[in-house]
Amino acid sequence: MKAIVDHFPIGKYIEHTKISGGKTSDTYLIKTDIGKFVLQQLNEIYDESMIRDHIELYFLISDKIKIPECVNTRENKYLLNYGGKFYRVMKHIESDENPILNNKKIKNMSEVIMKFHNLTENITKLRYNGLKIHNRNRIKNKLISIKEEYKKTEKWKIYEDIYDYLFSEIQKYKLPSEKQLIHGDMKFNNFLFKKDKVVGLVDIASLMIRSKYYDIGDFLRNISNADGLFDIKKFNYGLKCFEDINYGFAIYATKLIGLELCSRYLIDIFELKHFKFDNKKFKDLEESNSASLKRHLKFYMTMNEMLPN
Repeated sequence: MKAIVDHFPIGKYIEHTKISGGKTSDTYLIKTDIGKFVLQQLNEIYDESMIRDHIELYFLISDKIKIPECVNTRENKYLLNYGGKFYRVMKHIESDENPILNNKKIKNMSEVIMKFHNLTENITKLRYNGLKIHNRNRIKNKLISIKEEYKKTEKWKIYEDIYDYLFSEIQKYKLPSEKQLIHGDMKFNNFLFKKDKVVGLVDIASLMIRSKYYDIGDFLRNISNADGLFDIKKFNYGLKCFEDINYGFAIYATKLIGLELCSRYLIDIFELKHFKFDNKKFKDLEESNSASLKRHLKFYMTMNEMLPN
């Protein structure tokens, strides 16, 4: 870790603590002799232009919504390519540890999301068009290509019914054509709090041009997921916190996010290259993807039964 930190002008390395580990990136709190910083190890889906978009957004909205300020490498690069892996560093924003979700936080998060969308509604193009997610047609086309490539295999027989269900469901929901800059990953863990007030919005590497309803749906799905169980009360409360939106599209987007997650895990069961896995829990990536697919599918089906079509 010290060798990585030494590439950034952030002082002498003292220690680090792992903050979080996701399916695509790991995040660490770095302590140096001049302060605290956040270091993210990103996978190959990110590139330098995406961090550049983050930096441009910082100068656009940081006086209205606090987002982390990126720190360039000593070579003035946005990203460090070290040992075949990508790293970026941001200044640390002080916040509460392990915040607990409640209605006050849900209300404040919804206000931040609306403010974010108001600030970015006229931004309809990025130098880099963000991650290739939250795109219904792309998911459909990818599912079709996976079927064509693997339909004669034994593995396909195991997942064929799930494929048919997902492919049928994903065609039911369509969002408005209006697109703008969105965050792309509006989940509870990406908001920083002091008590019940949002003091920061992180993980800005997922910027993309899409319907704002993807952010709203992602948020609603996340806050209503209570350890794998769908909490309809939290969903309804979160939905009503938004002003001047189409509730039908918000519900569609929530379902599309769930279907997208299921589809991504189904696709990676065959491609085995997109996600990481915990080798203490699973023997290989396929087993990990299969478990994630079943978990997300169960949640989607429960949610789908309780929400209107």
